[in-house]
Order: sequence, then structure tokens, then C-alpha cells
Amino acid sequence: SAASDVYKRQASDSMTETQIENLLLAKDFSECVVYITDEGITVAVPAPADGLSTAQVATITDTIVKETDYTAPQIKVIEVKADAQDAQ
Repeated sequence: SAASDVYKRQASDSMTETQIENLLLAKDFSECVVYITDEGITVAVPAPADGLSTAQVATITDTIVKETDYTAPQIKVIEVKADAQDAQ
């Protein structure tokens, strides 16, 4: 049924999200959160005060491209800044 297909895809996406998070963790990107949608993959990454470097974003993108069927343009890396209180 269509409902079971959706369920299977969500379960598969969830496993893929966890797999990507674990791979990124192994590359020193801790506390990443990966979301898979029909449009692509979004990765929320805690960013250092001066932001992620181009090389770090490339590493994240390359890791996902190697592990999934998604292409680089479908991958969005969102930098999550630490609380403003920490910066004061």
C-alpha cells in the first residue's frame, strides 16, 4: 500500500540520518543533526564563533555524497551558532 511505502521510506531515511550523523561524529563534527526531505538533506552543525571553514563544509558535503544518492547541490549545511550569552 502507499502508506506502507511511505513508512518504509521514513524508516530508511531515519537510518540514513543516523548513519550520516555517526560518520560526521567520526570526523569531529559532534552534535550534528541531519534531516532528509524530498528536496535533499539538511545538516545542522554547531559552528565555532568564526564559523565553519570552507574545508569543513566540503568535508560534510563529501561525506554525504559518498554515502547517499544525493548530490552536493541538494545538501544544505546550516551553522548553528552558540548562544549569544557565551559571546559576551
